[in-house]
Amino acid sequence: MNGEKIKVLLVEDEALNYVDIQQFLQDEGFKVLSLPGKIIIDNYDDAVAVCENEIPHIAILDIQIKGEKDGLDIAAYIRENYYSPVIILSSHATSENIRRAALLSVDGFTKKIEKPYNLEQLRVTLNLLLSLAVSAAKRREENIFLSVKGFSEQGEADASFGLKRLALNELLFVKTLPDNKNYVLLEMNNAQKYVCHKSLKDLADLLPLNFIRFTGNRIINTDFIDRKSNKSQWVYFIGNNRFEIADIYRTDELKTILKKLKL
Repeated sequence: MNGEKIKVLLVEDEALNYVDIQQFLQDEGFKVLSLPGKIIIDNYDDAVAVCENEIPHIAILDIQIKGEKDGLDIAAYIRENYYSPVIILSSHATSENIRRAALLSVDGFTKKIEKPYNLEQLRVTLNLLLSLAVSAAKRREENIFLSVKGFSEQGEADASFGLKRLALNELLFVKTLPDNKNYVLLEMNNAQKYVCHKSLKDLADLLPLNFIRFTGNRIINTDFIDRKSNKSQWVYFIGNNRFEIADIYRTDELKTILKKLKL
């Protein structure tokens, strides 16, 4: 991964075990993710907060942790949002835990036979998962992770913002909300709409090159453009939606890019 250390999310509610595994991982060359002011990560909410700050390449999760949600709930969250491989640690290899782990297709299951964990087994499992971690990272490049809330024409559909994975190949366009330039509206190709607390410029920096700024308040995914106007080289269509490139963005560079579209 371009020379960067493999980032690991470790969740364990026993402090001594956490420190032992953390030291083992660091000695093996991994970076263990953390939260400011937290010595260990021992619950669902803190694990999610870590992921929202920095996406782990691999997660190592004890099943029995603090709080109502357990390590398998964290595994479900990580697999749904980040695709990262997951190793489950548990001294409770019950049939129910194994069933839940199988449904999630977890990538490793290390049993606590005695304290500390079987670190040699953990080392082997980690090394086997490195290629999966690389594949997951590449897959994440096809998506964008944003704090958004649902939107309808009658107003915001969701009460609060939440981190969501949006597939870039399903994102039609982005536009600034008319009443607040610090928020943008994202429209997907299934007509689902989301509000994001970012300026258009900030969001543009996160998008790949096929997303072109047409106007001061709109960015278009050119992969969805299906035809251009017969009357103007600066007017394009996505279905019945008409998009005209503003004068300020009509550059020779953009003209070259648009000529490469397969229309």
